[in-house]
Amino acid sequence: MTADSKPLFDKEPEIRVGLHTDGAPLLVPLGEYDLTPDGESVIYTPLNERSAILLENQLIGVGFHWQHTVPGLFFGRIEVSRPGSGWRTLNILPVERYLEAVTGSEMNPAAPIEFLKAHAVISRGWALSRILGKGSENASENTQANDKDRIIKWEDGGDHTDFDVCSDDHCQRYQGIPRSVLDDNGREVPNSVAATRATRGLVLTDADGNIADTRFSKCCGGHTELFSTCWQDADKEYLPAQPDPWCDLSDMSASGREAFLQLILKDYDREKYVPQDWQVTVSGGEIRERLMAVYGVDPGKIRGLEAVSRGPSGRIRELRIQGSLRDIVIGKELAIRRLLHPRCLYSSAFHIECDADSFRLHGRGWGHGVGLCQIGAARMAQQGYSFADILNFYYPGTSLTQLYD
Repeated sequence: MTADSKPLFDKEPEIRVGLHTDGAPLLVPLGEYDLTPDGESVIYTPLNERSAILLENQLIGVGFHWQHTVPGLFFGRIEVSRPGSGWRTLNILPVERYLEAVTGSEMNPAAPIEFLKAHAVISRGWALSRILGKGSENASENTQANDKDRIIKWEDGGDHTDFDVCSDDHCQRYQGIPRSVLDDNGREVPNSVAATRATRGLVLTDADGNIADTRFSKCCGGHTELFSTCWQDADKEYLPAQPDPWCDLSDMSASGREAFLQLILKDYDREKYVPQDWQVTVSGGEIRERLMAVYGVDPGKIRGLEAVSRGPSGRIRELRIQGSLRDIVIGKELAIRRLLHPRCLYSSAFHIECDADSFRLHGRGWGHGVGLCQIGAARMAQQGYSFADILNFYYPGTSLTQLYD
């Protein structure tokens, strides 16, 4: 917004979240709830602020290597319906309550508070943009080119049809509120909740006063990436590709690194975490099968893989797959990662070594690398930097702006 425009919000808004479930939602009300049938839906309405619902079969990490089912506690209203053959489970609640859960879902709720403050700010901006419908230019799936020889596509957390955001990594993680928030017996409020409350209403805005597009990833691998490597061909000044010395943990002792990762990562992220450098082997036959299954294109026997273009971090933007029948170029970053591994590669920042009918990929980092690096930002907080310092490093040229009290 500009200086003479109306405020975007005159009070804290509500957000509508689509919850992923493993089959029919298994819901257990904890506290006082009103249960109301509404046409083809059932609505669970809490009768006080302490009441919550336990969702026993929440599905997280959908389509990634950490996919599994976990229980989660949720505040606010729950609406369950069954359009068609599937299930739709919506959670409607105040956005700050939503963010208390997001901050503790993306990272360990006990992570350094200045890091979690920074995360609350960027997660809030992302969520409010979706409430305002600002994700329409970043539709959930876009195809720039799609023919037999060139497939360029990307996925984004754009607008959903029936809700503002979903509960998984496609948007941002929302896996329920830490249980201690429900406790009135003097238990300490988790850092994730304290950080969200301390930054209430704060977002980053760009030079024109608009809410900034505050992307983030797990580990940039030593260098952040440009927006255009992963999504539309339009870069943003406040999302630079730059060296990031903070995400390199090689100067830590093994025990120090383990303690740091235990402090900042969720348990399943810690189990799947790899050092900055990783290695994966994929067969040509697997690549051919996935090309045929996903895109309906048969390149023939895979003879080679070649990076056509890379972003400044080394992430491959376009990959040429050399086959006996035809060559196929595929992009962008996430499409490459999904093609080369059934549960998605850690990143597209890899070099290729051919070994007979297989390809050994030597890679760096975890995620797209655009914007804030969660590992690097947590290390900055550990070293004494404030949340404002962290945000200024990863989103230079933005301003902290309070949208509501």
